[in-house]
Amino acid sequence: YAAIQQLHEKFVSVHETSNCRQLLLKSGIVAQAQPQERTPEYYRKRPCVEYVATAARIVGEYLAK
Repeated sequence: YAAIQQLHEKFVSVHETSNCRQLLLKSGIVAQAQPQERTPEYYRKRPCVEYVATAARIVGEYLAK
């Protein structure tokens, strides 16, 4: 549990939050009541890949130690 907390803290130190809605808001994306169609354009606008890459880098660094 302590290791997960440390990994979480590192992610938050980079992106200021780990809350998906807040991360999207930082990128100018506002959640809508009606779901949008999941098209390639929809995913291009989303910053999720960047956040997953950050998490993977942090875990990779942790495992390398």
